[in-house]
Amino acid sequence: MEATKLGYDIVNSQGIVVKHVEREKTADELAAAKVAANKAAADRRVAEQRARDDEQLLSNYPQEDDLKRAQQQQMDMLNQQIKSSEVSLRNQEQSLAELLDRAAEAERTGKEFPPEQAKQLAVMRKKVDVQKAAVAKQEADRTEASSHFDDEVAHYRELKARIAETRK
Repeated sequence: MEATKLGYDIVNSQGIVVKHVEREKTADELAAAKVAANKAAADRRVAEQRARDDEQLLSNYPQEDDLKRAQQQQMDMLNQQIKSSEVSLRNQEQSLAELLDRAAEAERTGKEFPPEQAKQLAVMRKKVDVQKAAVAKQEADRTEASSHFDDEVAHYRELKARIAETRK
Protein backbone atom coordinates (compact mmCIF):
# COMPACT_ATOMS: atom_id res chain seq x y z
CA MET A 1 0.00 0.00 0.00
CA GLU A 2 2.90 2.34 -0.70
CA ALA A 3 0.73 4.13 -3.28
CA THR A 4 -1.78 5.32 -0.67
CA LYS A 5 1.03 6.83 1.38
CA LEU A 6 2.38 8.78 -1.58
CA GLY A 7 -0.69 9.34 -3.72
CA TYR A 8 -1.27 7.98 -7.18
CA ASP A 9 -2.92 8.58 -10.55
CA ILE A 10 -5.69 6.55 -12.13
CA VAL A 11 -5.20 6.24 -15.88
CA ASN A 12 -7.48 4.97 -18.61
CA SER A 13 -6.56 2.38 -21.22
CA GLN A 14 -4.86 5.05 -23.35
CA GLY A 15 -2.60 6.04 -20.44
CA ILE A 16 -4.36 9.37 -19.81
CA VAL A 17 -4.71 10.44 -16.16
CA VAL A 18 -8.41 10.53 -15.32
CA LYS A 19 -8.08 11.07 -11.58
CA HIS A 20 -5.39 11.88 -9.05
CA VAL A 21 -5.73 10.31 -5.60
CA GLU A 22 -3.98 12.32 -2.87
CA ARG A 23 -1.75 10.63 -0.37
CA GLU A 24 -3.12 9.70 3.04
CA LYS A 25 -2.92 12.57 5.48
CA THR A 26 -0.96 12.21 8.67
CA ALA A 27 -2.67 12.41 12.06
CA ASP A 28 -1.30 15.94 12.51
CA GLU A 29 -2.60 16.99 9.09
CA LEU A 30 -6.01 15.51 9.88
CA ALA A 31 -6.10 17.31 13.24
CA ALA A 32 -5.07 20.60 11.61
CA ALA A 33 -7.75 20.17 8.95
CA LYS A 34 -10.35 19.52 11.65
CA VAL A 35 -9.29 22.65 13.56
CA ALA A 36 -9.45 24.70 10.35
CA ALA A 37 -12.90 23.32 9.51
CA ASN A 38 -14.18 24.08 13.02
CA LYS A 39 -12.81 27.62 12.82
CA ALA A 40 -14.39 28.16 9.41
CA ALA A 41 -17.73 26.91 10.74
CA ALA A 42 -17.48 29.19 13.78
CA ASP A 43 -16.56 32.15 11.56
CA ARG A 44 -19.53 31.38 9.32
CA ARG A 45 -21.89 31.25 12.34
CA VAL A 46 -20.54 34.58 13.60
CA ALA A 47 -21.02 36.16 10.17
CA GLU A 48 -24.56 34.78 9.91
CA GLN A 49 -25.41 36.10 13.39
CA ARG A 50 -23.94 39.50 12.51
CA ALA A 51 -26.07 39.60 9.35
CA ARG A 52 -29.19 38.78 11.40
CA ASP A 53 -28.24 41.45 13.96
CA ASP A 54 -27.70 44.00 11.19
CA GLU A 55 -31.05 43.14 9.63
CA GLN A 56 -32.76 43.52 13.00
CA LEU A 57 -31.00 46.84 13.67
CA LEU A 58 -32.19 48.25 10.35
CA SER A 59 -35.68 46.82 10.87
CA ASN A 60 -36.06 48.22 14.39
CA TYR A 61 -34.63 51.63 13.52
CA PRO A 62 -35.60 52.77 10.01
CA GLN A 63 -33.98 56.16 10.65
CA GLU A 64 -30.85 57.10 12.58
CA ASP A 65 -32.93 59.38 14.81
CA ASP A 66 -34.97 56.34 15.90
CA LEU A 67 -31.78 54.59 17.00
CA LYS A 68 -30.46 57.67 18.79
CA ARG A 69 -33.79 58.16 20.58
CA ALA A 70 -33.75 54.57 21.87
CA GLN A 71 -30.14 54.96 22.97
CA GLN A 72 -30.98 58.19 24.79
CA GLN A 73 -33.80 56.44 26.62
CA GLN A 74 -31.37 53.74 27.75
CA MET A 75 -28.85 56.39 28.81
CA ASP A 76 -31.55 58.24 30.75
CA MET A 77 -32.44 55.00 32.53
CA LEU A 78 -28.78 54.39 33.44
CA ASN A 79 -28.46 57.97 34.71
CA GLN A 80 -31.58 57.52 36.84
CA GLN A 81 -30.21 54.30 38.32
CA ILE A 82 -26.97 56.09 39.20
CA LYS A 83 -28.83 58.99 40.81
CA SER A 84 -30.90 56.56 42.85
CA SER A 85 -27.79 54.69 43.96
CA GLU A 86 -26.07 57.97 44.87
CA VAL A 87 -29.06 59.01 47.02
CA SER A 88 -28.91 55.66 48.77
CA LEU A 89 -25.15 56.08 49.25
CA ARG A 90 -25.60 59.55 50.77
CA ASN A 91 -28.21 58.17 53.18
CA GLN A 92 -25.90 55.33 54.19
CA GLU A 93 -22.98 57.73 54.59
CA GLN A 94 -25.17 59.93 56.80
CA SER A 95 -26.07 56.94 58.98
CA LEU A 96 -22.40 55.97 59.16
CA ALA A 97 -21.43 59.53 60.15
CA GLU A 98 -24.03 59.49 62.93
CA LEU A 99 -22.69 56.18 64.26
CA LEU A 100 -19.13 57.49 64.08
CA ASP A 101 -20.19 60.63 65.98
CA ARG A 102 -21.72 58.44 68.70
CA ALA A 103 -18.57 56.34 68.89
CA ALA A 104 -16.38 59.47 69.10
CA GLU A 105 -18.64 60.95 71.77
CA ALA A 106 -18.44 57.74 73.81
CA GLU A 107 -14.65 57.79 73.51
CA ARG A 108 -14.41 61.48 74.54
CA THR A 109 -16.63 60.97 77.57
CA GLY A 110 -14.95 57.74 78.58
CA LYS A 111 -18.14 55.75 78.19
CA GLU A 112 -18.19 52.31 76.65
CA PHE A 113 -19.51 52.22 73.09
CA PRO A 114 -22.32 49.63 73.13
CA PRO A 115 -21.34 46.39 71.33
CA GLU A 116 -24.59 46.44 69.30
CA GLN A 117 -23.68 49.88 67.96
CA ALA A 118 -20.14 48.69 67.21
CA LYS A 119 -21.68 45.89 65.13
CA GLN A 120 -23.98 48.42 63.43
CA LEU A 121 -20.95 50.56 62.66
CA ALA A 122 -19.12 47.65 61.02
CA VAL A 123 -22.23 46.68 59.04
CA MET A 124 -22.80 50.27 57.92
CA ARG A 125 -19.17 50.65 56.79
CA LYS A 126 -19.57 47.50 54.70
CA LYS A 127 -22.85 48.77 53.23
CA VAL A 128 -21.23 52.08 52.31
CA ASP A 129 -18.32 50.27 50.63
CA VAL A 130 -20.71 48.00 48.73
CA GLN A 131 -22.83 50.98 47.63
CA LYS A 132 -19.74 52.92 46.50
CA ALA A 133 -18.68 49.90 44.43
CA ALA A 134 -22.20 49.67 42.97
CA VAL A 135 -22.15 53.34 41.96
CA ALA A 136 -18.68 52.92 40.41
CA LYS A 137 -19.90 49.85 38.48
CA GLN A 138 -22.98 51.70 37.24
CA GLU A 139 -20.82 54.63 36.11
CA ALA A 140 -18.49 52.23 34.29
CA ASP A 141 -21.53 50.58 32.68
CA ARG A 142 -22.76 54.00 31.56
CA THR A 143 -19.37 54.81 30.03
CA GLU A 144 -19.30 51.43 28.28
CA ALA A 145 -22.86 51.93 27.02
CA SER A 146 -21.97 55.36 25.66
CA SER A 147 -19.01 53.91 23.78
CA HIS A 148 -21.16 51.03 22.51
CA PHE A 149 -23.82 53.50 21.35
CA ASP A 150 -21.20 55.50 19.43
CA ASP A 151 -19.97 52.30 17.77
CA GLU A 152 -23.54 51.23 17.02
CA VAL A 153 -24.37 54.55 15.33
CA ALA A 154 -21.18 54.33 13.26
CA HIS A 155 -22.05 50.76 12.24
CA TYR A 156 -25.62 51.83 11.45
CA ARG A 157 -24.29 54.58 9.18
CA GLU A 158 -22.00 52.06 7.43
CA LEU A 159 -24.95 49.73 6.83
CA LYS A 160 -27.08 52.56 5.45
CA ALA A 161 -24.24 53.72 3.21
CA ARG A 162 -23.70 50.17 1.93
CA ILE A 163 -27.42 49.85 1.16
CA ALA A 164 -27.44 53.22 -0.60
CA GLU A 165 -24.37 52.18 -2.62
CA THR A 166 -25.98 48.92 -3.77
CA ARG A 167 -29.06 50.82 -4.95
CA LYS A 168 -27.04 53.03 -7.30
